[in-house]
Amino acid sequence: MHRFLPTCALTALVAFSWLVAIPPALRAEHQGNLQILLLGDSTTEGSVPRRLQPDGPHLEQMIQQLLAADQSLPPCTVINSSRGGEYIRRLIDSGRYQRDASELPGIDYVLIRYGINDHAKRENFADGFPDDYRELIGLLRRDHPDAKIVLCTNIPFSSEAKTTQMNQLVRQVAESESLPLFDLHAGYAAALKSGPNMLNYRRFPIENIPAAHHDWLQPRVHDGRLEVMDNELDALFGERPGWFSDRHPNLAGYNVIAVETANYLKPLLKSDTSASIDQPLQVALKLMPSVDNPRNSEGDFVTLNDGRMLFVYTRFSGGGSDHDQAVLASRTSRDQGQTWSADDQIVVANEGDMNVMSVSLLRLADGRLGLFYLVKNSLTDCRPVVRFSNDEAVTWSDPVSIIPDSQIGYYVMNNDRVIQLQGGRLLAPVALHRTADQQSMDWKGQITCYLSDDGGLNWHRSATTQRATDADGNRIAAQEPGVVELQDGRVMLWCRSDSGQQLRCESSDGGQHWTSLQPMGIASPNSPASIQRIPGSNDLLLVWNDHSELPVSERTLRTPLTTAISHDEGVTWENVKVLYDDPDGWYCYTAIAFANDHVLLAHCAGQGRSAGLNTTQITRLPIRWLYESSK
Repeated sequence: MHRFLPTCALTALVAFSWLVAIPPALRAEHQGNLQILLLGDSTTEGSVPRRLQPDGPHLEQMIQQLLAADQSLPPCTVINSSRGGEYIRRLIDSGRYQRDASELPGIDYVLIRYGINDHAKRENFADGFPDDYRELIGLLRRDHPDAKIVLCTNIPFSSEAKTTQMNQLVRQVAESESLPLFDLHAGYAAALKSGPNMLNYRRFPIENIPAAHHDWLQPRVHDGRLEVMDNELDALFGERPGWFSDRHPNLAGYNVIAVETANYLKPLLKSDTSASIDQPLQVALKLMPSVDNPRNSEGDFVTLNDGRMLFVYTRFSGGGSDHDQAVLASRTSRDQGQTWSADDQIVVANEGDMNVMSVSLLRLADGRLGLFYLVKNSLTDCRPVVRFSNDEAVTWSDPVSIIPDSQIGYYVMNNDRVIQLQGGRLLAPVALHRTADQQSMDWKGQITCYLSDDGGLNWHRSATTQRATDADGNRIAAQEPGVVELQDGRVMLWCRSDSGQQLRCESSDGGQHWTSLQPMGIASPNSPASIQRIPGSNDLLLVWNDHSELPVSERTLRTPLTTAISHDEGVTWENVKVLYDDPDGWYCYTAIAFANDHVLLAHCAGQGRSAGLNTTQITRLPIRWLYESSK
């Protein structure tokens, strides 16, 4: 049963000219919210207002509230990552950009506002500042290729001449880089016309205040300076030279910045969100069959350390059945999965008497890559192996057998199935369909897992190996299992079945023992589903063939291809979205990978039962679309 609670996901990075360290709880998350990150110096950090009025509301809270008031926008989370005294050169050279901005997931917008500290600290400001700006833009384009970058002018802070110079350079960079410009200076300057000192706090050396006042002012003194949020003490000390010299915004000033920022973002977000809804899906790669290559299927992704994405899949020759000859071939992408290399590179030749197939790629906790796949020798010997790479898939080790000769049999392990738990244990879920002493195939299957606690060198079978039965005790199919670690440390296993829905069981000891297989409540044909956690969130993504509108007797075809989100560890699912619904389509064996604010799905996309597995397609779509309410 699906629980429908409409939410929307749009992810954004807003980088102003202000920076403060991001608390862990405020890291960008994919939980259906538009995410806005504020980057910059003290004029966004607001350390003094935070110290004087810790409950705020502060800049990020006000922007979030203003956007939330517009019900036509998706929910927002605004993240403030600011640091006083920072400028672009320091942001890059100190490693802060790499640490706090480069790997944030789900970035759609970057609003950058720098210049105040750059003017004071950057040598050869007129040439160095634009060069630094372009370097930062280049980094953002590299790390967040789907982000829309917007440059912002600086608020009135320094002298008029300095402010004019830095904002002219910002405009020049925006024009030369073909980027939009958000003129924050104009709105802030207009607000100052109501009172030149109404938007800045007072920060004044206590030594310049008569000693008779020091005792009662002491609670307001910080680092030798009296700090006052507004005009409360102007009548007492406003005539003293320099009383109004600190131009950092007070809460009223930050509210002006928040209003101007929200007003700039609203139409931009509405326009871009509408466009993303209209055309969310991109077919990034389609591997079609040919005479010498009749089938391409069952692959998986991994991201390499240089940013490239590697896709390894099963490339058949001589026929398109599961038992025909095949090799493992690869393609690569340098742009987060938008485009892919044109030629196949053979990764593993056919080392089985029948074939090799069904790839799982995994980045291990120790940095190595694991390449898992089936070696199929006969109808009594089909077992998974693993190879390792220490050089980012340039070379691979000899294969390590996951299942020993003493347990020889016909095992099926799907593509994109092996996981590593937080504690380091590797789990390889399999379905056993024939042992050495069985005379025929048991296609109903038995479900178990193989576990490794030493990085994949040695493996042992779970204590639980189980068949599935329905409510009346009749045996039903349990095939092609997958596993995902839940937040409390339990492991959920699911598998396909001929009962009209997916089955599920759980382990509380890292996969050693399992509860009995039970209906999962996910209506489905006898077709594999895929589940992964969305990075930076508590949510699970499910990809499968949704047959909830069909009676059990008609749940036979592997169409449509659908997605859903779970906020409660797979108990309920919502935001069911249809990707493809060709009645003759055949969508299955989906591998899932995340690339910044997009998700990549590599899935079979052929036509009909006889040719459905022949074509593999990589579909690329925004993560935010997965959260948008179903139509």
